[in-house]
Amino acid sequence: IVNISVNNVQELIVAADMLQLTDVVNLCCEFLKGQIDPLNCIGIFQFSEQIACHDLLEFTEDYIHVHFLEVHSGEEFLALTKDQLIKILRSEELSIEDEYQVFLAAMQWILKDLGKRRKYVVEVLDPIRFPLLPSQRLLKYIEGGYTRLQGGRWSDSRALSCVERFDTFSQYWTTVSSLHQARCGLGVAVLGGMVYAIGGEKDSMIFDCTECYDPVTKQWTTVASMNHPRCGLGVCVCYGAVYALGGWVGAEIGNTIERFDPDDNKWEIVGNMAVSRYYFGCCEMQEKWVEVASMKVPRAGMCVVAVNGLLYVSGGRSSSHDFLAPGTLDSVEVYNPHTDTWTEIGNMITSRCEGGIAVL
Repeated sequence: IVNISVNNVQELIVAADMLQLTDVVNLCCEFLKGQIDPLNCIGIFQFSEQIACHDLLEFTEDYIHVHFLEVHSGEEFLALTKDQLIKILRSEELSIEDEYQVFLAAMQWILKDLGKRRKYVVEVLDPIRFPLLPSQRLLKYIEGGYTRLQGGRWSDSRALSCVERFDTFSQYWTTVSSLHQARCGLGVAVLGGMVYAIGGEKDSMIFDCTECYDPVTKQWTTVASMNHPRCGLGVCVCYGAVYALGGWVGAEIGNTIERFDPDDNKWEIVGNMAVSRYYFGCCEMQEKWVEVASMKVPRAGMCVVAVNGLLYVSGGRSSSHDFLAPGTLDSVEVYNPHTDTWTEIGNMITSRCEGGIAVL
């Protein structure tokens, strides 16, 4: 006679499996099946995977699929490994009302430990069928959650004021004077041997402030503020002025452009972009804005760089048809200003947005 209880079932099934006592293993599996509920099914699922008990694993997976809406609300769901989560999210058997519930479950898992899990964002969101998401609900989620996410995107939920400098000759990093205002999502530009730190945000507050670093005195000084607070903005230098483009302006993605003249210590609004954008790369700009040929794919969050007189645009986000949720791109386009044409070249190996790009 074998007495099975919640206190001994795990040890018993492991021992029975080692001794190849199949009947005892089966009894333990049946006992666990009878104990399963939305609060413990993840734990049983992980245990059955650990001991390679395929019958129990299949049973718990089916249970999770059927009771998904209850299961993903529990603490155990947040303890899933990345691979276990993806396996569940990919299932065609999930009992859901709409795809938005799967998206929320994925984001809930990521946000549980954003500092460690943000590197898995692309993998975890890959199973989401974004074309099936209600677009308005997704936009509300992005708008409502952006500032909550932004503060932790760059350094484990903390906006920083510290600044580091890399010496290309000695090949090492050193710290220099800190910014007066801790922030993330800021823009940075170099003009006249000075480093400008522009905009950004901290704790849901978006800044219009601009600071200037003098590498000779090794100090930051405050210069004129922008006309609009911005974070996630694009910044570049052209003809002796600093340009700040787009970014989040309050709860909206802005399309205004500001120009800073260091001689006059003044920001002025100089125009609008054709498309509102955030987190994009910037290269050279003309003093006069003219309409040129459109990209083959609408993008936001892309990388931009100029090489040998050609403009390379890679990755970013693009909306699906009928204004559905945006998807991450791996495509690359090249603009020739002489012929005013765009040409598609080979895709990147990995789709990406909000990345960095450099010319060597």
